[in-house]
Amino acid sequence: TLSLLFVPPAKDGGMEINMKGRKRIVALAILFFMTILISAIFILNRGKTVNLLIVGDSIGEGAGATVPANKWYKYLISYMKEEHNVNLKVTNVSLGGNSSFAGYAQVMRLDNKEDYDWVIVCYGQNDQEEDFAFYYESLLRSIYWKYPNSQLMTILESSQKTYTEKIKTIQQLSEHYDAIVIDTIEAFEQSGYTYEELCDDGTHPNDLGQRVYFDVVKDTLNNILSEKRESSEYVEALNPEVDKMQQFTYYKLSQFQEQGNLTYQIEVDNPGDIWGMDYDIISGKASPPPPKLQFKSMEILNADKETCTTFFDLAARGRNEIPADVASWMNTHPGVINNIRRSMKKQII
Repeated sequence: TLSLLFVPPAKDGGMEINMKGRKRIVALAILFFMTILISAIFILNRGKTVNLLIVGDSIGEGAGATVPANKWYKYLISYMKEEHNVNLKVTNVSLGGNSSFAGYAQVMRLDNKEDYDWVIVCYGQNDQEEDFAFYYESLLRSIYWKYPNSQLMTILESSQKTYTEKIKTIQQLSEHYDAIVIDTIEAFEQSGYTYEELCDDGTHPNDLGQRVYFDVVKDTLNNILSEKRESSEYVEALNPEVDKMQQFTYYKLSQFQEQGNLTYQIEVDNPGDIWGMDYDIISGKASPPPPKLQFKSMEILNADKETCTTFFDLAARGRNEIPADVASWMNTHPGVINNIRRSMKKQII
């Protein structure tokens, strides 16, 4: 607070002295307010920092882009700075091939020291319909538990093409948890391009498709910034069983002792709270798990690509089948089957 004191003019030339004092005070006041103005401009130019968490599958990770810079979420960083002077800090824990169960595990194991203002969820493509509602709500609930003040957003993946039962489940759960729905199915349909022009492999948006994702997400973030958000209230789980998932303990693969043949062992105090699988593929003793459980095992272990490849190859040998990851790829990319047949004909000739 700046107080200015004006003294009545004195006699015998006191007026001249008083005017000089006034000029000095006015000059100091101008300097003071200029300092405040410069500081304010500096703070405004520095911008607000917003933490964004993205948790999803390969589409959430930006697969399909020819270079990392063309991934949909990469555009958001420069856009938010240029248009809103917002420093967007993005943490993307999406992994290709993952389902919403893996997303739940990813969120639960995140460092509690970090907080997020916005969270984008991008799942559905790799999920099985039979247990999708339970695991997807577990994921949303994990975000609700850890980041109760965050603005939650859910993506309806373009790869579904139509509003499937899984998409309807996402819409229902999004409404329950006050999540903003980002509809890329509609965005693709209204883009002016065919699906094939936006997606080379049938699943992952290409560079042009990545721009469509960016545009629809960008519009959502613009709305968030322009609207005042009301305080969130406590939300009950739609499925009460989901709340049991709050009891979560993550064990690193390095904490297990390898017993051989892809069997690992760990000693814990309370085994009743563990979600895990242990399969022995010794010939004649037990068969490897079916493909669905193979993928789930790799999700639980958060295995890297090399480990997954080794696991799928060994399991395929034990089951006398094509490796699960290869079979899944062939199922979603039927064109490769013709390539294989052409290669077979060349070998025969």
